[in-house]
Amino acid sequence: PADRWLEISRDMPQAVFSEGEVLVHEGTKPEHVYLLIVGRLGIYARDRSDQITRICVINEAGSLVGEQNVREERRFASATVIALTDCRISAIPSDVFKVLLAEDSTAVAKLEQEGRRQVFEKLRRLYEEVAELTSLQTASDQLKTRQYESGAAIYRRGEAASSAFFVVSGQVDLVRA
Repeated sequence: PADRWLEISRDMPQAVFSEGEVLVHEGTKPEHVYLLIVGRLGIYARDRSDQITRICVINEAGSLVGEQNVREERRFASATVIALTDCRISAIPSDVFKVLLAEDSTAVAKLEQEGRRQVFEKLRRLYEEVAELTSLQTASDQLKTRQYESGAAIYRRGEAASSAFFVVSGQVDLVRA
């Protein structure tokens, strides 16, 4: 589908991002899907010491960035995207992207597969950190990714503890109420 996205992007405005410029900030509301036309992008997330760590590099023309945020109607971006070189990008408004997906079940299936791969990769990296910290040797296949609104309570004192939470992105404050 990369060729198809490039074809669609010919009719859309393009922008140039300079090396080091941030396209997406982790935690912000996604309003566009970005299509890489030329250049290299780095995808970053915060590690356990709150430092940004590169997750991957995208350098293939026609690659989409932020598509999972829009497709799954996420409330915030789970990564920061930085131009590693001067880049030419087409910004596809979220509502336009959704219409394009509604017309292409093959693209939806491929994006779902890519979404599963991305979640698996994030969980694998998280597992490596947990294993390093705890000497854990095996991972549970029961891991689930969830997103919470800012200020939402994910656990309240007195509730039965039936889960452990790993913060993949964002911040959690512990408050005694």
